Amino acid sequence: VQSETEAQLVDLVKWANEQKVHLVPRAKATSGYGGVMPVKGGLSVNMMRMRKILEIDKASMTVRVEPGVVWNDLEAVLNKQGLSLRTYPSSAPSSTVGGWLAQGGVGYGCFEYGCFLHNVVSARVVLPNAEMRSFEGDDLKLISEAEGITGFITEIKLLVREQHPETIQAVTFESAAQLSAALEDVLKEKIPLWSVSFINPTMARLKNQLPPRMEHGQIVDEERPTLPEGGYIALFVSPHERSSQIKEPLLGVINTHSGKILDQSLADHEWTERFNLLHIKRLGPSLLPAEAVVPLENLGLVLEELQTTIKQPLTLEGMLQLNLMGGSEGLVTLLGFIPHDERTLGYGIAYSLSLTLVRIAKKYGGRPYATGFYFTSEADTVLGPDRVKALAAFKQDVDPEGIMNPRKVIDKGLMGHLLGAVLPFESLARIPANWFKGSVGEHIQGQGKRGIPDDIAWYAYACAQCGYCVDECNQYYSRGWESESPRGRWFFLRDYLEGRAKMTQEWVENILACTTCEMCNVKCPLQLPNEPSWLKLRGELIYKQDRLTFPPFEIMRASAKKELNIWGAYSKDRSAWMPEEIKDKSRVDFGGVYFAGCSASPTDREAWIPLRVKEKIRPESETAYFAGCTASLVEKDVAQGATELLCAAGIDFTYLGRQEACCGIPMLLAGYWDTFEEILRHNVSAMQAKGVKTVVTSCPACWLSWSTYYPQWAKKLGIPFDIKARDFSEVLAERVESGELEFTHKVPRKVTWHDPCHMGRAGGIYEPPRKLLNAIPGVELKEMEHNRENALCCGGVLSLLENPDGAAVNIGRVRLEEAVETGAAALIAACPCCEVQFRVAVDKTGIDMPIVDLANITAEGLGIKLPDPTGKTLEQWRTFETMIKLLKPEQMANFMAGLLPQMIEAMPQPFKGVMKWTKEATPGMRDTMFGMMKPMMPILFPRLLPGMMPKLMPVMIAAMEKVVPMPDYMKAQMPELMPTVMDNLLPKMLPEVIPYFLPKMESYIKKQDEWRQAA
Repeated sequence: VQSETEAQLVDLVKWANEQKVHLVPRAKATSGYGGVMPVKGGLSVNMMRMRKILEIDKASMTVRVEPGVVWNDLEAVLNKQGLSLRTYPSSAPSSTVGGWLAQGGVGYGCFEYGCFLHNVVSARVVLPNAEMRSFEGDDLKLISEAEGITGFITEIKLLVREQHPETIQAVTFESAAQLSAALEDVLKEKIPLWSVSFINPTMARLKNQLPPRMEHGQIVDEERPTLPEGGYIALFVSPHERSSQIKEPLLGVINTHSGKILDQSLADHEWTERFNLLHIKRLGPSLLPAEAVVPLENLGLVLEELQTTIKQPLTLEGMLQLNLMGGSEGLVTLLGFIPHDERTLGYGIAYSLSLTLVRIAKKYGGRPYATGFYFTSEADTVLGPDRVKALAAFKQDVDPEGIMNPRKVIDKGLMGHLLGAVLPFESLARIPANWFKGSVGEHIQGQGKRGIPDDIAWYAYACAQCGYCVDECNQYYSRGWESESPRGRWFFLRDYLEGRAKMTQEWVENILACTTCEMCNVKCPLQLPNEPSWLKLRGELIYKQDRLTFPPFEIMRASAKKELNIWGAYSKDRSAWMPEEIKDKSRVDFGGVYFAGCSASPTDREAWIPLRVKEKIRPESETAYFAGCTASLVEKDVAQGATELLCAAGIDFTYLGRQEACCGIPMLLAGYWDTFEEILRHNVSAMQAKGVKTVVTSCPACWLSWSTYYPQWAKKLGIPFDIKARDFSEVLAERVESGELEFTHKVPRKVTWHDPCHMGRAGGIYEPPRKLLNAIPGVELKEMEHNRENALCCGGVLSLLENPDGAAVNIGRVRLEEAVETGAAALIAACPCCEVQFRVAVDKTGIDMPIVDLANITAEGLGIKLPDPTGKTLEQWRTFETMIKLLKPEQMANFMAGLLPQMIEAMPQPFKGVMKWTKEATPGMRDTMFGMMKPMMPILFPRLLPGMMPKLMPVMIAAMEKVVPMPDYMKAQMPELMPTVMDNLLPKMLPEVIPYFLPKMESYIKKQDEWRQAA
């Protein structure tokens, strides 16, 4: 369940007490201590909907937030007011304020400000007895590190600081002793640093071994410095304003202990990578966690003993904090990982090495990092005996029934007793644990099973489940359940590979619904190729395993095969977008394109063709313009503006006309690899016949096809391919810079720019569109908060195919509201699909934000006024939206029920006779006969229906025309398109439809009079 308000939590707790149901609070589940595991069943209570920032008070330097606020989001809001967090965890891109308070611990900034608890002013909590209480001061110890056993945190007030630029210095020390001594001196001399952290030599070595970042199967050229592997690398971070105070004393400490200052570029890189420590899991693909807290004075001894005792590759990150609780001057939290493979016997045996770190830490005055589910036997060590007693007494008082998160922290379950019993025998378990080594590095070949490819199987296990990919995945925030996020899908695939889950149609649709925005690729600290994996899975599931794709894709496929476009239009109309002055077949051969007005004499046609345009369009050229389906048939201003601009820039080009087919990306997204191959062969052949070397596009999806998918598939298929692809904004921006294109008309408008995913994250084309907009006189460009690599996805037409209402309201609205916040008078986009999505979202939400294509507004800078395609777009989309809703299983069952008389007539004998006899029998006999038929219908009906379709098809088409607002050209094609669609669709869709349809058939047969009256 997902709570939205404090009042709901109060009601939930009351209900749980009455029903004796356990409640388990869940924030983002970034901790590995099992605090969110419902080990005794009950309800997992997700706090993701309670994420408001309630108040920022600069006078008191505090902020009040709900528990579900993510740290990075909070930092971004604070930065706008010149403030910053005092401390935050290494999981800040995903973890929440409430989660960290419940878990407890340290993070960056803890050197100056201590652990998180010391930065909390107060917390508001729903107790297990449904009482509301605020906690502050020492009482917060009843909440911090309690992992939800004492209640639901609903509000936190924490201290913040002024925002300052940071100075980062990276230093390497040859030995653990030198590192430890240096850190002790830093404390003794009270050097005013903000954060001090370090990694061990093994971590540096494995970071150097990480595979390069990939995009669409290609290595990305990025700067990745090589880390020195011989020593411990420490990062010293401070506010820039303190640099003069810090420089000399810190340099003295470094020199005293033979430290070596590393290049600033390396220091900056490592600080930038501070949230990505789990990157090394990609080499596992699993990790054995090992974490502890040790006194700084014994750090060197701990590190040296770990090095000699653990023979597996143990990676460590350490954080130095001031011990504000008393005791020694400094504490060091060690976060350790051992790469391994959980699918092997050795993994379970090597797991005892987690206890080795704990035992060594305890030997030198340390303790485990946290309790959670696993280390309940160490509660006295972690929390202290007095605190454990206080927690136990408080728990008994407010939760006598033990409904809140049982078997955690101070409540020893079987796991807690087991680990407590094993810890004294750690030295014996260590011998085989060291022997069963994991194999470090990616070993992808042979990993797949159950129809899952090798690489995807490896990535499923490699996924760190960190949750970085969750919040900004539009599939997640439009639906609200983590199963719809990349983290959820990887978790499911792991269960599926292990045989614990089934690949249901619901999961197939989950994978199909990804908009391929690639945000998860950007956010993933492991740099997993998430989106390419979902794309690959589509083909495995739909093309290879013949599962059901989204039904609207079948209509697109049939249209693409028949007329080379996905909109159900005639191919002869594909070039109708072209400005009249360009349509001169007497001078240019467009490959058989039909142009209106060809009956006029050449002289008449020539009279109104501007010379500058007539001379640019060539029958053959090394440059071709590729319009794509949507720009050709729906939002025609895109193609019109692009060609006008290319002409104005002095660029000669050719065009395929009616020979141009869909780029094919819809078929890739549908999982139809065979149809994509057909399209690829057609388009490439047509371009090569015209001598084309460069294809210029005005649609990011088309650009991605020509720039990435076509060359990859051509290589795989053995097709010669030497064509480059460029977005029209790249070409025009170059002409603006060279002075060959100059805008002559002022366009006084404040606008904001939407970075299309298939052009931005997929291609890095960020600046050319901005250069064009900034070059237009009068245009004022205002950036949205999320831009360039972090731009939010529009939701894509694909999300509209799956859920038209949710896509527009829950995805498109988010981006539109962000555009409104800039104060812009128009949202500029360069993707016809984005524009369809935004226009539909504007129509459904009522948000006042005009949508204008980049080519349209740029052409306006030349004095060319193009029509607004919004009305036509919405009209076209209404056809598709009605079809999409009609093809949902329940609606399809309703539609088929309306055809029951004709369906019975179309049945073969003896079934038709039996159905008619049953229908006309007495009520009692009807009940008996249908009771006998009912178990057989789910088996018989799917077998009968395909044979009935020839008779049913005319009736079905007529009925569809009544409920779907189709243009005439689509109606004319239905007799040819629908049989193909239904032949492909019904055999796979009927299992989803029949559960809804059979009750309607039973009603029709049993209650003839009522049914006739209702009909």
